[in-house]
Amino acid sequence: MSSIKGYVTELQSLRNEIKLQSSSLKDLRKKAREVEENIHEYLESKDQPGLRYQGMAIILDNKESRRRKKKDEQLEDSISVLRKYDVDDPKKLLEELIEAKKGSPQPKSRLKLTKYKE
Repeated sequence: MSSIKGYVTELQSLRNEIKLQSSSLKDLRKKAREVEENIHEYLESKDQPGLRYQGMAIILDNKESRRRKKKDEQLEDSISVLRKYDVDDPKKLLEELIEAKKGSPQPKSRLKLTKYKE
């Protein structure tokens, strides 16, 4: 029975460390984006495509990116495309397509740790 106490304590410790690391990584990614933006602004202000620094080439690479749509927007836009092609009952067809893309459900157990008052 004492080994289960060790497992529970270790699990709590690991989950806490994961939360801390996730928060730290989020902050680091934000800082990296800010630094990249500063370098980007510098290169644009100097009208340079890139620069060399300590054996490294830093090149301004322009490419298109798309913003991520919310789920509701995705559904609305998908239904409008299906309507454009005169599909009967586009909502039902879309639901079937979404379900067809999913894998079959698998049972999964998960531990929940909750604090309670004694």
